[in-house]
Amino acid sequence: MTERLVLIVDDLEENLYLLRALLEGNGYRVTEARHGAEALVLARREPPDLVISDILMPVMDGFTLCREWMADEALQRIPFIFYTATYTDTRDRDFALRLGATRFVVKPQEPDVFVRIIAEVIRDVEATEAATAAGAATAAAGTAPAGAAEGSAADGRAADGGAVDREAADQGAVPGAVESALGARNGDRARARRNQAEMMRSEAIASEEDYLREHNVVLARRLQSKIVQLEAAARALQDDIAARREVETALGQSEQRFRTLVEHAPDAVFVATDLRIVYANPACITLFGAESPQQILGSAPDERVLPDFLEALHARSELLSREGQLTPPTEMEYLRVDGSRVPVEVTAVGIQYGGRPSHLVFARDISGRKQAEAVRERLQARLAQAERLETVGRLAGGVAHDFNNMLTVIMGHAELALETVDASSSVYEDLQQVIKAAQQSADLTQQLLAFARRQTAVPRVLDVNDSLLTSLKLLRRFIGEDIHLQWVPGLELWPIRMDQSQLHQIVLNLTANARKAIEGVGWITIQTENCVLDDSFCEQHGDCTAGEYVRVSVSDDGCGMDAETVEHLFEPFFTTRQAGEGTGLGLATIYGIVKQNGGLITVYSEPGKGSTFQVYLPRYRGTAAQYPEGQAEPRGGTETILLVEDEEAILRLASAVLDGLGYRVLASSSPRRALEMARQHEGPIDLLITDVVMPEMDGRALSERVAEERPGIRRLYISGYPANVIAQRGVVEEGVSFLQKPFTRLALSASVRAVLDAPAP
Repeated sequence: MTERLVLIVDDLEENLYLLRALLEGNGYRVTEARHGAEALVLARREPPDLVISDILMPVMDGFTLCREWMADEALQRIPFIFYTATYTDTRDRDFALRLGATRFVVKPQEPDVFVRIIAEVIRDVEATEAATAAGAATAAAGTAPAGAAEGSAADGRAADGGAVDREAADQGAVPGAVESALGARNGDRARARRNQAEMMRSEAIASEEDYLREHNVVLARRLQSKIVQLEAAARALQDDIAARREVETALGQSEQRFRTLVEHAPDAVFVATDLRIVYANPACITLFGAESPQQILGSAPDERVLPDFLEALHARSELLSREGQLTPPTEMEYLRVDGSRVPVEVTAVGIQYGGRPSHLVFARDISGRKQAEAVRERLQARLAQAERLETVGRLAGGVAHDFNNMLTVIMGHAELALETVDASSSVYEDLQQVIKAAQQSADLTQQLLAFARRQTAVPRVLDVNDSLLTSLKLLRRFIGEDIHLQWVPGLELWPIRMDQSQLHQIVLNLTANARKAIEGVGWITIQTENCVLDDSFCEQHGDCTAGEYVRVSVSDDGCGMDAETVEHLFEPFFTTRQAGEGTGLGLATIYGIVKQNGGLITVYSEPGKGSTFQVYLPRYRGTAAQYPEGQAEPRGGTETILLVEDEEAILRLASAVLDGLGYRVLASSSPRRALEMARQHEGPIDLLITDVVMPEMDGRALSERVAEERPGIRRLYISGYPANVIAQRGVVEEGVSFLQKPFTRLALSASVRAVLDAPAP
């Protein structure tokens, strides 16, 4: 059998030498490479029978070599053994085997063990080659019977010869006997002698090879042991040198490490000795707002602490008198060089610095944290305010429904009584005062609902300039002669959609507040203009959507307000006036109205420089609806009206008013009874007037049921607080006719005629 060629790959000469000596001593032919790239060149030039490779090598490492080896069709069947002292983890072994390696051997390995591993791999290769050859022979036999017969005969001759040999060996025959046996068999004694000589020479060579192999193994073991000893001695020498150097430079290295860490620390660090700052890192210089360390060094820490925190600072000094004692983190404020303040969190520890007791102080700038806390507090305050508004709103909504029902009865009957009393009578004046008080109560209820964002509004498309013109004369009389009212209308204003009375209420309340802020002579300016709000503006002010708005500004040159007052300005019941001078609902009401209409209100004010309130109302892009003009006197008719109201007093009052105006009234206090009346009435029913909030069924559901029985019937809703039955966010849905309680006789007649006279839907 020919010698097996083994390719060894390693970048260390000593490793190559050991492997070469070991392999050649065991009968292998060896070729060498110092990295993976060189190994590939050699293998492709002369393919080896086996490759043994290190992993950590220059140019191309062992893993990469194995990957390239397995990708080459000419090389991939050649066994690949990793022999490494660097990659010894099971994960490394698993990775190597996944790459296609045959074996993974960890250095150092006993030579005999390593040779046995190589032999096992070679035997596997030979077994594979034999199996392949046998398969090929079997295939050939199937196609050539004659050859098979000849092979059998040859096998028989071999078997016979073997028997003769075994017999001679068993009888203790000498070589001459073997020669005689062979000669007798073959008839050629000369040939037997030559065979005997050849056998003896082969045995001698084998014996010499065994000797040399054992000798080489011993030499390899000794060499490896010597290398291990030399490596250990070299490491010991290096350790000794490193230790000496470490001792010589320990102090310098310690100081350098300290300076590196401290100089690059994000927090301020300074050392105080004898109550003077003797060291400050760059972050400390920045914290104090200094341009150079000289502005800080030599100063006392007391000079950099706000007086309010000096007591806490002195208390900490007692803890620091003991070396190694760490003080708990404490929040205080430092004074910068320019006199400004900076909030910090301070921790200190007692140390020895320069051989003297000192304080090592760590100060962290917590301005960002304080700002975040302030933002969180503002958000929490807004949330609390919203929760308060929601609570008051629910209360106001519940109260408004019942209270407005009672006011409707009071106002209605007072109006009916006025028609029967002579105007010169004292009772006539009394009844007018009753109506006036009831109306004021109704206005107060509307204010409560407005600031709670539950006011029911009946919006229409408005031109802001035209709507405010009607209020200017009233405003001028209201503010007095000492105050100059300036009106600055914008050109080509976009339309808006809201309840006109709400717009008047906003401007009236803001003007009233401006008037009270001015002592003596002053100016109030009302200005309108188009504007576009971008995302950054909306993000800054919150609770608003970017887009097109009409801005109404009310400015004054009065006393102005500080930031704290502005922050609480729109809270309900908050007022800067003395007791009895206001309810604190005015600005809260405005805030509620603006939010109800999808708008935004901002305030800009400084003490002594006046205030400016800016109201942003969203642009309306729909089609303007037509509303009938108001009427001065009640107008009646002859139509049939189905009236549904669960409050008996209001039912009787409204029935009396409508009956007095000539209408035929079908009255019911029950929604279910009203449905029966709608089914049973033989004639037409022209109009359904229904309360919104009722037991059994709300007004919206009732109107839909009645419309099924009476298609085309017109509908008018009445309520003191309709909730969300016919309104979205307090705004009556478009196309819905609504009359707010409490209502007057004139308001009821006007609403009825407006619905009946409107074009058919």
